[in-house]
Amino acid sequence: MDKIGFWGRLSDGRKIGLIGLVFLSAIIGIITYTVLEQRKQEDAPVIMRIMVRQRVFVLQFVMDAMTTAQGLQSDERNWTDFYKENLQALLNGGNAVAVVKTNEKVPIPPAPNRDVRDKLENTGSTFQELIALTKAMRGLKAGSPAYAEKLREFVGLGDKLDSQISNAGRAYLDHFQSASAEMIRNHIIIGIVVGLIGILLSWFITQGIVAPLTAVVANAQGIAKGDLRQEKLPVTSEDEIGQLAAGFNTMQETLKEITTSSFACEGTR
Repeated sequence: MDKIGFWGRLSDGRKIGLIGLVFLSAIIGIITYTVLEQRKQEDAPVIMRIMVRQRVFVLQFVMDAMTTAQGLQSDERNWTDFYKENLQALLNGGNAVAVVKTNEKVPIPPAPNRDVRDKLENTGSTFQELIALTKAMRGLKAGSPAYAEKLREFVGLGDKLDSQISNAGRAYLDHFQSASAEMIRNHIIIGIVVGLIGILLSWFITQGIVAPLTAVVANAQGIAKGDLRQEKLPVTSEDEIGQLAAGFNTMQETLKEITTSSFACEGTR
């Protein structure tokens, strides 16, 4: 009997079952990966909602700043606090204000990449400029040339900040779309790899069955023609095919002994 390795000690049923195990493991892996990625995608609508809130806070701040500049009461400081709190949550992760009236807050993760972080930091810098300009306008007389100049600058900064918030929102969208595309791409790669492994295992197992059976058939045809001098079949496994080959070798030896004994008996007569 030839040297038999681990694979040769497995039965054919277990070898075939191994294919099913590979595919089952792949399915479990794909499901687990999909669930984990889907949980990451659940943050997308929450974050986009917070980005919309940021634009609202800026609008409210601008409106109240104009009111304050005219000497009227406003609560622009509240909008400033809300904006800064949400900005810190977007940058570093934490609780962000989702509903102002009830002060409802939602947890959000930190900025997912450098591009998003840079764009968020740009909005923070512009917002600080807007706050400083608001303070400068308070000492100016409404309708004066200096006030008009600061007002134009104020409106320009407000538009710039609104555009920057939009850019940050688009950066978030690009990130989420890229993550979705990557998930789909990984699913395709995993599917191809698992398919190839399945095909290779199927081919390997099939060859381990077909080739030995072909040899058994050839020997059986030789014996049927009376040729008992054929080489023994190689026994390379302990599975059903290996047992068949071993049994066939034993049968061939037995037939040789019976034939030899018969000739010996004929010769003594």
